Amino acid sequence: MHLGRFLLTLSLFHDVISLSNNIGTVVQRDCTAYSGTRCRSCDLGTFMNQLNGLSNCFPCTTCDTGHGLFVKRNCTAKTDTVCDVLNGYYCKGLIDSNGCSLAEKHSQCEAGQKIKESGTSRSDTVCEDCQPGFFSKDGVKCTAWKT
Repeated sequence: MHLGRFLLTLSLFHDVISLSNNIGTVVQRDCTAYSGTRCRSCDLGTFMNQLNGLSNCFPCTTCDTGHGLFVKRNCTAKTDTVCDVLNGYYCKGLIDSNGCSLAEKHSQCEAGQKIKESGTSRSDTVCEDCQPGFFSKDGVKCTAWKT
C-alpha cells in the first residue's frame, strides 16, 4: 500500500474512532489528508446524543407549562430535555417511558356521571353514568334520590 494512502486511511480511521467518543459535539472542521476532524461542543440550548458527522447540534426540547408540561431533567450537551406532566394532566405522547412530549387536561365528568377511575399522569379520567335512582350534580360521585 502506498504510504500516502495508508496515512489517509489511518487518519480517517482515527476520525471514526474520535467521533465515537464525542457525543455532545459536532464537526467544526472536516478531516483532510493532513489533519483530523476538529469537533466543537454543543452550545447552550442544544445537544447531540448520537455519533455523527453533523455540523449542527439539535435544539433542546421546550417543556410548555401552558400545555401541561414541566422540565423533569434539563438538557445537557449530550441529552435532550425530558418533560413530564403537571398535576391535572395526562401524557398523550410518551417518550421511552421517561418523559412526555404531549399532554392533555384530565376530562371532567358531567352532571349525571361519576368518576369511575381518577386520571393519572399516564391516563385520562374515566367517567360512568349514575345508576337509575341516583344523581350527580358535580360529576364526581352519585347520590341516591331521597323521597
